[in-house]
Amino acid sequence: MLFRSHVHRNIYRPSVASIFPLSDDGELYLIRQYRYLHGETFLEEIAGHIEKNENPVEAAKRELREEAGLSAENWSEFGTYVGMSSVVKTRIHMFLARDITVGTASPEEDEAIEAVTMSLDEALESVLSGKVKNSIASLGILLLHTMRERGEL
Repeated sequence: MLFRSHVHRNIYRPSVASIFPLSDDGELYLIRQYRYLHGETFLEEIAGHIEKNENPVEAAKRELREEAGLSAENWSEFGTYVGMSSVVKTRIHMFLARDITVGTASPEEDEAIEAVTMSLDEALESVLSGKVKNSIASLGILLLHTMRERGEL
């Protein structure tokens, strides 16, 4: 069955900053977070919506601090993608954060978040084995792996 454009119900959601902090010794910081919509805990990147009057890197820095208690000196955006281009209109800005400093997280009251570190190889295996189910986390890990293989990390 084909859908006609006037039948679609589009969803507009604020843009998102997705952060992939990578330590000097190659450890990737991820989070485990319970997602009520799915009723399960996901292994995923640190991410959050970009607020009004905030640019993507400002949002990335804020989310990194809030969700994982981390700060970073060096930032680079390594991709901007759209989410479900036929139904959901949103932009996802993907950042590599380097020169990490560990502090204290301050997640929102309704966020059950656990910080996790693993090597990029372990993260890649988690994607390939299906342990990482989040599409943006998977894409980011695969891109970082490719960048490392090309000598770009």
